Amino acid sequence: MPNFPKRIRFFHRLSIALLLLSAALHFRAYLPNAAPLPKGVIFLLSIGLFITFIPAIRCASVMVGQRYRQDMWKVVLAPLSKWHRRALVLLIIYVAFNFISTLFVLNRGLSAEQRAGRYVLESKGRVVKAVDQATYVLFRNREFRGLSGHVVFFQAISGALLLAALRTQKRNVGSAGFSR
Repeated sequence: MPNFPKRIRFFHRLSIALLLLSAALHFRAYLPNAAPLPKGVIFLLSIGLFITFIPAIRCASVMVGQRYRQDMWKVVLAPLSKWHRRALVLLIIYVAFNFISTLFVLNRGLSAEQRAGRYVLESKGRVVKAVDQATYVLFRNREFRGLSGHVVFFQAISGALLLAALRTQKRNVGSAGFSR
């Protein structure tokens, strides 16, 4: 029987909770006139991501075993239902589109900052132009949305890997009980 890390169920539940929180904050950035979140929120969400992602990767390596496999994702995600796997593919497409469109189209590579009590748009630390508060809020929310999409995606991967490990563990315990 594979030797999975302890407390998989705890990390899976934590991953789902953080996924829901990340998704809620991500889609909050679409709301018009939503107050921008502090920049530290992305950092905190990223810390939560690493707390769940490391056990998820350990579970995946246990499921794959010691050998190198080019079809690793097929093996690791096999315990999941078809809709889980399709949802992950759709999420990959959404995150890529969201990030590229936010960075290059919506924000044009600029970031919103406050300098000396003024709202400005910067490029590589250089002030490009002064803007009003509404434009500042719009750019900050777009920036958050572009970054938080990655947190949502990797938290979904964590949850999927941990769920696959739970199902594999349950299947192995169940089949071990019948073999006696």
